[in-house]
Amino acid sequence: MKSLNPKRSKKSQPFYLIVPFSYGTNLFTFKKKSNWNIIDHLLLRTIADNEFTIDKLSEYSGIRRQVLVQILLPFLKLSWIEIIQEAEKISVRITERGKFISRGSELPSIKKEFYTYRDFLVNLTNGQYLGLCNHPFITIYNENDINTLVNSWDNKRYINIKNIPHPYILDTQELGCAVTQPNEELIAVSPPLDRSLSANRYLIFNAKINKLNEIEIHFYENYLNPSSSNDYCSIFGFSFKEYLSSEIKKRLMENQGNSHSIKETYQYVGDGRSENLANPPKSYTIPEEHVSLVLGGNEHLQKFLQAIRECKNYLIIHSTFIRPSRINLYLNELLAAVNRGVKVIILWGKDDFDSPDIREQELRNFEEITSQFKKLYCEYNGRIVLHEIQTGSHAKYLLWDTENNHCSLIGSCNWFFSEYNRYEASVFIQDNDFVREMIQISASLTTGAKLINNYLGSELLDLAQSIKLSSNRDAEKNINVSLLLKGHHLRYIQEAKKAEHRVTLLSDKISQNLHRSIWDSLSTCRVRISAFYSTVDKEVFDHKQVQKFANSIENNNIVLKLHSPPSGNKSHAKVLAWDKNHIVITSLNWMSSDSSGNYKNNDLYHELGVYVQADKIEQKFHSSFFNNLNHV
Repeated sequence: MKSLNPKRSKKSQPFYLIVPFSYGTNLFTFKKKSNWNIIDHLLLRTIADNEFTIDKLSEYSGIRRQVLVQILLPFLKLSWIEIIQEAEKISVRITERGKFISRGSELPSIKKEFYTYRDFLVNLTNGQYLGLCNHPFITIYNENDINTLVNSWDNKRYINIKNIPHPYILDTQELGCAVTQPNEELIAVSPPLDRSLSANRYLIFNAKINKLNEIEIHFYENYLNPSSSNDYCSIFGFSFKEYLSSEIKKRLMENQGNSHSIKETYQYVGDGRSENLANPPKSYTIPEEHVSLVLGGNEHLQKFLQAIRECKNYLIIHSTFIRPSRINLYLNELLAAVNRGVKVIILWGKDDFDSPDIREQELRNFEEITSQFKKLYCEYNGRIVLHEIQTGSHAKYLLWDTENNHCSLIGSCNWFFSEYNRYEASVFIQDNDFVREMIQISASLTTGAKLINNYLGSELLDLAQSIKLSSNRDAEKNINVSLLLKGHHLRYIQEAKKAEHRVTLLSDKISQNLHRSIWDSLSTCRVRISAFYSTVDKEVFDHKQVQKFANSIENNNIVLKLHSPPSGNKSHAKVLAWDKNHIVITSLNWMSSDSSGNYKNNDLYHELGVYVQADKIEQKFHSSFFNNLNHV
């Protein structure tokens, strides 16, 4: 790597700077804004006040007759005016509808809605969205383009930033604003299958190290001929230039002592990880009576059967693990739903069946189940589907509709693996907006780790779009509910450490990376933390090592224990609850899973959870867990 040397000559050193931006294309629905002007409106009001012949109106308005006719034709097509033809003259007269329209503050748009795809970029340094339709001076390059250009740059200095680690996921609201043109009204953003911002395109900037050893960055329409173009770098924001300047200068200074010129590629790759997603979790205001906790194995079994028996049009089941014996136990119930006209969709999380390390029994189970469901798919004309692409997600949830509601159940239970004899925890939610989002997430999950677009993903997006938006205005009492993706979980550890009464933490598994996961934050908590785990990987981390770690925790308020109820039915729940009114129920094992990540599509949704803030909701959980010694 070539260096930045403070003793170099004062002559500025120009170079090209290649910067990655996330790139995507998406489908949008727009409507053109009103194509009327003030003259059109005044003319219609004039006709509303008096009946005119064409010639008299032309004379009165000062508009040539030929032009006037062109203005009047749209009025006529819309039935705002009518033509009165007499022997020697043609008059125009306002209609009742025309009178009503003329009184408005502006004439209404007559343009129909239209659908179109738009390309966009996301600035990975600050999360800024750029619609390419609004920035025609931006030229983007793919990786092959960049490699070709670099090879052609004989004796040219350049820095190529290969990757910028970032914490962003696609925000459809901001995206919609970025791609809307000034004469358009945004109607809808079609939900994208991939929100992970994992595809990159590159922009080429002109940069130089000036005589004060500062790095200047410019963006021209033609980087090869800067003098022929304006500098558009300001559109990327001050923070963008500041970030790149400081990073490049820091990296070059680290290599001080090398040649003075910049010619080799500087690859700021990083590890692609971030502790928290920058995008906050989606929050919903939902009537309190539409949100409830489902606690214990038996409650989960009853809710599962209820969902199968009451679903009307669709039932979506995501289970990380599936066993032939368990899925066959409920197959008749599922087929009864299919015979009622329900579309049953099963998504399988585990996706390592092609691994050389897969156990033989697991592979046999996989082959048995997939073969069975291929036959059922044909026999029932596609009304029951085991999706052929495994999602790679550890999430566990049910989605279904009834006569009056759209419902979801999200938490810790593997529906086709559990024997319902362990303590489980889930949240039951009836809310159209929440279920719409969960179905959109399901559509993304159908693409699997390799992001393979498929018919089921498109079908699920259509289903999500068909669900009407929630209307909770008349509810007597609403509560706040947030849907957590993998990268959102640690922010709730940060909230829980501020607790003033107590904290309870449940995790099925515990592992040797638990220190990184949560304890750095919780070690500063000033109230009692009751933490329970159920299983360990004995090959790498046994119960004795866990106890040794527990004894090393400097905070005496933290009590870390193996959950071992008299029944022997250990907890499988994953819960963080604190201070009477706060609870997170999730698929994430708090003491073994790392909730930071690179946020690729399947990693983004690798864990799903729900945060609920409601009166005494933590107390309900606390009573259930600690008072029921058998935990069934």
